[in-house]
Amino acid sequence: MAPDSIRTLRMSERIEQLVQLPLFAQCSKRHLRALARLTRQQQLEAGATLITEGGDSDEAYVILAGVAVVRRNGRKIAELKTGDVAGELGLLLERPRMATVSARTPLECLVIRRSDLRTCIAEAPELGWLLLQTVALRLSNVKPTAPGQPDDSSPAQRRWRTMDAATRPEGCACH
Repeated sequence: MAPDSIRTLRMSERIEQLVQLPLFAQCSKRHLRALARLTRQQQLEAGATLITEGGDSDEAYVILAGVAVVRRNGRKIAELKTGDVAGELGLLLERPRMATVSARTPLECLVIRRSDLRTCIAEAPELGWLLLQTVALRLSNVKPTAPGQPDDSSPAQRRWRTMDAATRPEGCACH
């Protein structure tokens, strides 16, 4: 994709993308508008690296178009596609990245920086509390599945395990 081929998303389109993310799904329209104003669009060529294992965790990427590959210790652990997010927990945690995420195809993303999210929370503290409740609720609903056993968790719970495998802290026991 050539840089000039990117179509700038309208505010309403950015809000539609953000509300699809589990982290922001419970946010009010006012909070979503504030968050959407903080995002920027970015295009990456196939092969480009979004997130580097061991690197700083200060941005999250909402994939608008394309496919990305998540690798930990060089081994593929997941693929992310349109509507998925890479580095969501990086917005909340100041820990080294747990995996590398690279573009398998050309990508178009919305990027959210931690510093911008913090500014938004400083201006609307209730947003911080809402995000904390959302993360706690999601963690309380995730049930690990033993190998060979049927997975009776919801699609959202299975997606949480897959999407966040790249950024979940070592030793995180999500019961």
